[in-house]
Amino acid sequence: MAEQDIEDKEAKTTKPKRPLRWWAGMVMLAAAAVVALLWLSKRLTVASAKQRLAAIETALAIPEEENAAVIYSEVLANTDLASSQPAFLSRAGLTGPWLSADHPDAAEWLQGHQSAISRLLEASQKQKCHLPLAVGTAYAAGRVHLVRAVRPWAQLLVSAANNDIAEGRIDAALKKYRCIMRMAAHLQQQPLIVYFLPGIAIDAFAMGHIKSLIVQGDVTDGHLDMIEQSLGSTQDNWDDIWTELWEMEGLYERLEPGNWDFLRWLKRIFSSKWDLSRRVRTYYVQLLAARRSSLILIAVRKYKNQNARWPQSLADITHVGPPEIFIDPLNAGSFVYKLTQDTFTLYSTGKNNIDENGNHTGGADDWLIWPAKNRGAQRRPPAE
Repeated sequence: MAEQDIEDKEAKTTKPKRPLRWWAGMVMLAAAAVVALLWLSKRLTVASAKQRLAAIETALAIPEEENAAVIYSEVLANTDLASSQPAFLSRAGLTGPWLSADHPDAAEWLQGHQSAISRLLEASQKQKCHLPLAVGTAYAAGRVHLVRAVRPWAQLLVSAANNDIAEGRIDAALKKYRCIMRMAAHLQQQPLIVYFLPGIAIDAFAMGHIKSLIVQGDVTDGHLDMIEQSLGSTQDNWDDIWTELWEMEGLYERLEPGNWDFLRWLKRIFSSKWDLSRRVRTYYVQLLAARRSSLILIAVRKYKNQNARWPQSLADITHVGPPEIFIDPLNAGSFVYKLTQDTFTLYSTGKNNIDENGNHTGGADDWLIWPAKNRGAQRRPPAE
């Protein structure tokens, strides 16, 4: 029995090990199998991507009479804002109220573009906008043309609104600001980053201008209610938004030759997704902060209208609006509100959540909301 045990042990010790080439071959075989599975998978084929895009297109389609994109296409085809635009409107016309009597050439130019303004205002009455999903060069060309046009349209509307404000047409000005924010919302309705990010930029552009009107303009509580109704959601819906955006990015990526490659797939899953998500979310969170702080400004101004003085602290207005508007999404902390001699300051303590007195220099990262800088209208005395 002992001899048998010795023979068994010798047999085990003398059993040949598998060569390294065998293991390398197994690894390569496994990798090839994974690549083959990825290639064959419906999720990663051009055919399945086109099929999925067609299904999404069908789900998003709306009747033409309800679609703001129909009007945008018309304005895009028939309007040339660069033609003979007075230099004043590209600079000072955007910084604050101005009178037609002081700048007759600018007023005349604006009058010549009333048709475009009217059509954009008409588009703002529509809740929905659907820009057709396209494949290849048509998709790339179409998106670029519209995205490039939206900012000049927003600048046109701001210049016209500033003229309205100076001449006492507050309701008309508010309609134009509402139009810009609705245009931004229409862009953000598109499940594509190439539209979503410009939509955020246009939204922030409008709010950056309208806060002067909120704090310093001759506005009633009714006007402030109109502004409040124009602002987008203050809830953090990032997870749902990003899920939709990322799916669309993946679908269009699959249409490009070679993107089924295993290494590219790994890079996309473990690198690109998180980097892109971080960058887009940064802009989204900044937009949320702008919306929430705009609602705080509205509440502060309503308090002033009713009490002939600014509130002592945000505690005086916490009963108005949804609770989340007082939470700074940049740091999950609170916005900072401080009374000054004749007005107030409002700012975010930034990502580091350290109160640096509203400074954003020398390593400080506070974000000053009010008083905003570089706007001519904001250097006027506050409304009494």
